[in-house]
Amino acid sequence: MPKLTLLICMTLTLTLLSGCAGHPDLSGKTAAQAAQKTEQAALKATKEALNLAHMLRDNGRYKAAFEVYRKMDEQQTLKDAFLLEYATVASFVVKPEGVIPLYQQADKALAEHQTDEQREAICMGLGRAYLQMAQRKKATGYLDCVLAVNPHNVTALNGAAVLAGFRGQTGQARTYLETALDIDPDNTMVLNNLAMTYLAGADYGQAIDLLRVQQQRLNMSGRLNLALAYILHERTDQARVLLNTYLTKNKTEQIITQFEAVRDRISQGHPVATEIAALTQAPIRLVEGE
Repeated sequence: MPKLTLLICMTLTLTLLSGCAGHPDLSGKTAAQAAQKTEQAALKATKEALNLAHMLRDNGRYKAAFEVYRKMDEQQTLKDAFLLEYATVASFVVKPEGVIPLYQQADKALAEHQTDEQREAICMGLGRAYLQMAQRKKATGYLDCVLAVNPHNVTALNGAAVLAGFRGQTGQARTYLETALDIDPDNTMVLNNLAMTYLAGADYGQAIDLLRVQQQRLNMSGRLNLALAYILHERTDQARVLLNTYLTKNKTEQIITQFEAVRDRISQGHPVATEIAALTQAPIRLVEGE
């Protein structure tokens, strides 16, 4: 009888042990699965947010796209190239001083694996922002960075020309602009700025020739530059005909009076470049009553 009792006890013990082995603790596996599901949900949410940001951006809704990117950045779900996207969109809706840290953040994130295209975009964004803030030394450095990567970047060439003009390097500015115009002959901003370098150098005839050929597709800034060139070249009658085509008679006469005052100051010995620079800093109002 004692032997039987011992055998039964051993059998029960083995059964209990077998039962424990057949039902292991699943808490570790469950936690891993939950973590995986959470990660997948986060990735899905990030992908959906990026798709929304891209859709808004591609439809020109930069403010709305910026808000999506901003929220993602706060949640630290933006990485690498998407930080550059964020900075680029921000440049349309945020003041320059707010854009600079975003480009710097993208630059830092991409530092170890930055493509030439990304380097160009970052330097262009920073160069434009610093130029808008009149921090010309920093702007020059970043625009030089752009041109080192891509010598055919028209926006950088135009910006470099503006900075050269501020330094009084009219010849260098003209070289930048002529290069830009060779690359993009239809760029009216470059055309206007090139004409201004001729005006600043008192080469009024050259400015007239440059602008008159393109007169039909000039924007209003270009037409005003052409009118100024006519007046500085003592051809006010042609300036009047040109301006009357696009403006009221009263506004035309106001502008002519302003431009003739510039011409008179130049004839009295005021530096041409100084007078031209002063005009560019005080945009002409074209609406009656302003």
